[in-house]
Amino acid sequence: MQRLKLQTLWLDGSLGLAVNQETSSGNLPLTPYYFWPVSEAWEQIQFELTSKPWITKEERIQLLNLAVDVMNTWQQNRTTSNEKIIIPNGQFKKMDVKIIGAS
Repeated sequence: MQRLKLQTLWLDGSLGLAVNQETSSGNLPLTPYYFWPVSEAWEQIQFELTSKPWITKEERIQLLNLAVDVMNTWQQNRTTSNEKIIIPNGQFKKMDVKIIGAS
């Protein structure tokens, strides 16, 4: 199984999602960032993963389910006030998600 990782930009007004492949020489971006709810990020990532025949159906399902979990968590932790959004890093480490930025 390949080492595919969901990478996240956790912002106040949107959530950036991208998929990378971990290699021995570093990370290889497989998709650009798609920002939700600005765009249909889940559908765009699904299309990108489906267009890569070397990604198995199981890996694709796992990554897409993970994207849904991250989207739901972002939405639940989002506030409309000036309070800082809480980023549940511990939870995401268990889910194999890398948060690379936050606003």
